[in-house]
Amino acid sequence: MASEFSHIHLLIIEDLPDNMELLKLDLQDQLPGVKITEASDGVEALEKLRAQDFSVVICDVLLPRMDGFEVLRQTRQIPHRETIPFLFLSALNQEEAIKKGLALGAVDYVTKPYDEEILAYKVRNLAQLKFLQDELRQTQEELERANRFLAELNDEKNQMLRLLSHDLRSPLSGIRGLARILQTDEATNPDTVKEFAQLIENSITNILPIIDELTFISHFSAGQLTKQQCDLAQILQNVLNLLDPLISKKKIKLSMQLNASSLLADCAKLLQMLHSLILPIVENANPHSTLRITTDIPSAAAILLRIENNATEISDAMLQELQGEAGNNTRPMSPLRMNFRLARLIAQLHQGSLEMAKSGDNVVIRLSLPVNVTNES
Repeated sequence: MASEFSHIHLLIIEDLPDNMELLKLDLQDQLPGVKITEASDGVEALEKLRAQDFSVVICDVLLPRMDGFEVLRQTRQIPHRETIPFLFLSALNQEEAIKKGLALGAVDYVTKPYDEEILAYKVRNLAQLKFLQDELRQTQEELERANRFLAELNDEKNQMLRLLSHDLRSPLSGIRGLARILQTDEATNPDTVKEFAQLIENSITNILPIIDELTFISHFSAGQLTKQQCDLAQILQNVLNLLDPLISKKKIKLSMQLNASSLLADCAKLLQMLHSLILPIVENANPHSTLRITTDIPSAAAILLRIENNATEISDAMLQELQGEAGNNTRPMSPLRMNFRLARLIAQLHQGSLEMAKSGDNVVIRLSLPVNVTNES
């Protein structure tokens, strides 16, 4: 095939034009489709090495301005260029020169005249080695990112558990106090019993959502993602259907521009995340205000969701609380803050990002999600 080796990109450093042309013809003949970049001296070569990566560097030893040995030494100091295979190709076949090149980190030293087939085999094998090294480095970087994410996720989970535990203390203490009073003579008054029963029911009503959040966090911390292709527009529509009674009651106008967008994710968690984001916006929106929801695909790898309300009762102080910027984290967590933090955790689990900003009475939520979620956290 004419482009069989188009994935290989070589940097050839050779100061003699005739030698450069012959070497290019030999390699292009043996490796159809190979991409070749030229450099006529060591200084030019380093400039190109700093600008882009290469599969293999084929370098002469005797060069103007900077010899091949120094090019190799300085290349090894360029970030992300440490693993580029260096092959010296030189008429200088002295044993000391060969030893020096290999000692500096060259993977091979070929003397001229060379056998073009053998040279091509060496280049092809070195390019494959570079590809495997790059793949290994990428895997290591992904593992490091995953470990950092899991550590942050664990910290976030622990912080939320502390806050939830704090939130449970107040209603439970109230229930215990009421129960003690009901064991006294005051319990003989039916009106008192009825009043206390109502207070206990209200406290339990406040506790149940916290229990639900604890259950969710327990499942969430296991990092279970049931991934499938999710239609983001359909999930948004499902959320709005759930909130329709409240939206209709407040006569909130909807403005939606949803591009067809599909992503590999946990559809149930995405629905819960979007519900956690839109519900407090609707609850705090002023009647007859406008809720704008738009999706955009800024790149083939990401989807951007924007949720905006132009008249809301969310204050700057509430926004600071949502972002965790105000007060200390032992204070009881408001439902608004709980929803936002859970939504942010789900976004992080999907390798996305979530931010909320306020300008005047306008609140804007920006949610960015990758199209393909590959992390098996």
